[in-house]
Amino acid sequence: VDVNMGCPEKFSTAGGMGSALLKKPEVAESIVRKLAENLPVPVTCKIRLLETEEDTISFVRRMEAAGAAAIAVHARYVGDRPRRTPARYESLRPIVEAVTVPVIANGDVFSREDAERIKEQTGCASAMSARGAQKNPSLFSVDGQKPLYTLLGEYLDIADKYNQSPKNTKWNVLEMLKENGYTKGLFQQASRAKTREDLRVVVDLFREEQVSQKDSRC
Repeated sequence: VDVNMGCPEKFSTAGGMGSALLKKPEVAESIVRKLAENLPVPVTCKIRLLETEEDTISFVRRMEAAGAAAIAVHARYVGDRPRRTPARYESLRPIVEAVTVPVIANGDVFSREDAERIKEQTGCASAMSARGAQKNPSLFSVDGQKPLYTLLGEYLDIADKYNQSPKNTKWNVLEMLKENGYTKGLFQQASRAKTREDLRVVVDLFREEQVSQKDSRC
């Protein structure tokens, strides 16, 4: 069970959740401790950098003492935005050295090579990805990343198998397309999709676009 203490969006912080918990370490600590004492599975948390290194170290030590089995650190401050501010990985090594539980690096991880480089730079035990995984869910594959159109087809197969709500399927497909090259017409068609079969048509068109672009560069 992971407790998200890093989300800066208003829908989260307005209710005292997400990064709002960084301002209330005693509340964050009590949540982690209560979960760790009562659940049969590991409890982890994800945070952002606090205003000072000392504050961040104090916070992660409290989470460790409360029973967190691992701590993910998004290497940005709450006010930073991913597309404008590079991840501040130079800030992570002191945090890693301050606790004994694994620290997981987060921010600007778009490939397996990124993850390995960041681990080497920071001493973190691992790396996690959000936008990178959304852009291409195979980013950590040892065999290299698959084309997105292949992954979208596989995703639709899984959505069919488990009868996922078409609205949820559509949302995920749109988010993946946003992170990759697409034409305005293709995105508009995806936005109008009502069923997963409609989305399959979009994926087929996306495949044709990508293959055509690749051929034109050869």
